[in-house]
Amino acid sequence: MKSNVMDELEKMGRNDLVDEILKYEQEQAEKAKYNGWSNYETWCVNLWIDNDEGLQDHVIQLADEALETEDGGGHNSIWSLSQQIEGIVDEMNPLADKADMFTDLLGSALSDVDYYEIAEHWINDRLSEQEKEEE
Repeated sequence: MKSNVMDELEKMGRNDLVDEILKYEQEQAEKAKYNGWSNYETWCVNLWIDNDEGLQDHVIQLADEALETEDGGGHNSIWSLSQQIEGIVDEMNPLADKADMFTDLLGSALSDVDYYEIAEHWINDRLSEQEKEEE
């Protein structure tokens, strides 16, 4: 994203620096992504949901319910599911009632989780399953 500083560099004829800054920003944005997810924290939460059979079954059930009761995979159903998933993760947090450095660090990591992205993944997965069953 171009800033006023980069505009000034361009006026000074320093397009080489502008290009380097834009390249660096793009590299940093790519580094922030993790295994196709927006960040490590989001990937990690989804991985644990996917690898815990009971939790996975619960999220599948919630996704199916969201598809039935909301807007069939639109924003409202994804938002509703994202709030439910976030609530489940919050309930699972073993440090939620403590006040120490580790609680702060875990809280910081959990605040970076994109629950909407996770919910969208599960909604899309369920829609794909439904399409396969209809064939």
